[in-house]
Amino acid sequence: MGARFRSWWQQIKQHPVASILIALFIVFGVLVLVGGYKLNWAWTGFNGTDKTDKTLYDWMQLLFIPIVLAIAGFWFNHRERRAAESRADIERIAAELRAKTEQDIAEDNQREAALQA
Repeated sequence: MGARFRSWWQQIKQHPVASILIALFIVFGVLVLVGGYKLNWAWTGFNGTDKTDKTLYDWMQLLFIPIVLAIAGFWFNHRERRAAESRADIERIAAELRAKTEQDIAEDNQREAALQA
């Protein structure tokens, strides 16, 4: 548990701006929900009244799919980049192994030629 918390804290320290923005977004979301339900803010759309004007809830429904698609696109791009890096690492290791094997074969051929001579 302690190691998991340290890892989480290190990620927050590495990305302070993103962490602050995420925290502010969460606080804003909670504020809007509480204001809509408890304080009856009509513009939020969470108070249960029927209005013809667009409310925050309507806009959230409208923007939900593009946001999900953007997140999915970033996630897929990140996954593909990691896969490409892994393939490059595997190819590099394979090339090193081929070079080492060829070097070993060349040394064996030299020893064989020396023994034959």
